[in-house]
Amino acid sequence: MVVDSLRADHVGCYGYQRETTPFLDRVAREGVLFEDVTAQGTYTLPSVASMLTSSYPLAMGSVFAPDGPPLPPGREMIMHLPPVTMPVSLQGELRKLGYHTLGWVGGGFLDPLFGFAQGFDYYHAPEREQTIPLAAQLPHIQERLAAASREPFFLFLHTHDVHNYFQGGRHGLERFDRGYAGRLSDREQLSRTVLSGSAAGLSADDLRYLVDLYDGGIKQTDRLLGSFVDWLFARQWGANTLLAITSDHGEAFGERGVLHHGHGPHPWLVRVPLLIRFPDGRWPRRRVLDPVSLADLMPTLLASLGAGVPAGLAGRSLLPLMSGERDAEPRAALCECSGPILLTRLGRWWHYLLLAEHTEILFDLQADPELETHVTAAEPARLRHMQAALAALSVYASRGYRLVVSGARPKPLQVQLRVSTGFTYFLAPTVWRPGALRVSRSSAGGPIEAADLTLPPGDEPHVVLFEPAKPGAVVVSATMGRRAVGASRYHLGASGASPRRVPLAFSAPPTPAEMMSHDPPVPAAPATWGIWVWLPSALAAGQAVGEPVGPLPRGVEDQLRALGYID
Repeated sequence: MVVDSLRADHVGCYGYQRETTPFLDRVAREGVLFEDVTAQGTYTLPSVASMLTSSYPLAMGSVFAPDGPPLPPGREMIMHLPPVTMPVSLQGELRKLGYHTLGWVGGGFLDPLFGFAQGFDYYHAPEREQTIPLAAQLPHIQERLAAASREPFFLFLHTHDVHNYFQGGRHGLERFDRGYAGRLSDREQLSRTVLSGSAAGLSADDLRYLVDLYDGGIKQTDRLLGSFVDWLFARQWGANTLLAITSDHGEAFGERGVLHHGHGPHPWLVRVPLLIRFPDGRWPRRRVLDPVSLADLMPTLLASLGAGVPAGLAGRSLLPLMSGERDAEPRAALCECSGPILLTRLGRWWHYLLLAEHTEILFDLQADPELETHVTAAEPARLRHMQAALAALSVYASRGYRLVVSGARPKPLQVQLRVSTGFTYFLAPTVWRPGALRVSRSSAGGPIEAADLTLPPGDEPHVVLFEPAKPGAVVVSATMGRRAVGASRYHLGASGASPRRVPLAFSAPPTPAEMMSHDPPVPAAPATWGIWVWLPSALAAGQAVGEPVGPLPRGVEDQLRALGYID
């Protein structure tokens, strides 16, 4: 179950003083509560896509170009977002195991237009720009489940009521009405104000009224979900039902002068609740302190059911943490925000990459819980460590191909990437320095067809995520100083198979005949670094960036081993 826009610090079992969530508090007593959960987005699309696929979709990446026009404001943005592709998904894996997969959503970005119906036997969503209240959803869900002829089933239930707390006026206050009579009492003014995203001009009473409405929406949703779950558990399959409840992101109420969500990766937007109740009553009242993320949900649920967990997922099963183990080191997580901004979180350290501004900021959450003073200049070693963490996470983000540059570079390295058919998807999240990335287009506003990246000396890996507009050739070359040190051509097919070429480091530029060949030439001497292109399916979980894994074309593995790239 996904309660859209529910921030963790407004839930009773997470320490909130108001009685907003008696049902969720009961689930926490009967199961496992995760204290520190990072959402993969501050808006719904990337966050839910990540929890269903255990990947980092980077939905904004396909509309962002470093020298392109700014993103369109407001709701118009959704017209430019591509459908999320789900070659591997929670619902798809359960469907293979014989589960009847049902999706029932309340609205927003989970429209089938964005690809979320993939893998579901039945998927119900309102028409675009419409919502369905939870009270109207539940009778239809109960009717369908009661009539289901086969089991087991997987139900993905998403409710939009908390997200729309400002749409119902005073009717949503529940027991939190303080008698407010200010300007936000007008429903149209209230809606305009919240959707503007700005708290400018709002008084303390205005902001308290917004919180009261929000808490009232939480209370109402909690009551409805409690009644529905009691109905579920009373059915013949209730004793075998595993229950997981979370949210996709939080909500802002004037912090940093903003309202609503989708903007900067602030703690009140990024931290969400996660509760899991097992049918056998395992681990009641267990609280997991280690940082986890929504990308961990898919492998956790599959492992809990005894199913195989696909390789190459960004997340990991949380069963060991629930059983009492602790992480030796915190694991990194990625969060996407409009702007576009990428947050890389690694324990206490929060690294912001502001893509449009070509800059980055580092915060220490432990010393600065409100993230008010950055330590970018004061922590250069930590900054480099976070850059490497972002590079490692980026390989799980692309729906197309990944170009990875890895290894020691004594001098700056210039990499040229050419795609004859243009890019439908292009993002270089680890190349942020001003002037480090230049792109050329076939026409004004047309698709990117070439990119030049300048990588500084060092050994941190860099990642470019891309997908050609059509099957065809991709040419990659590189120079270090004035010496050409690498060039090769890929032949990318339409079927999703591995590339026919893996570019290697050369002591001299390849000949035209070699460029046209499907067989990679043998380099004259081993090199200390390399460039590779991978498909998502060719990566295995836990492998280091720059280490080629998975199926490789005939003969290429032997050459990589001879070069020392693999053991």
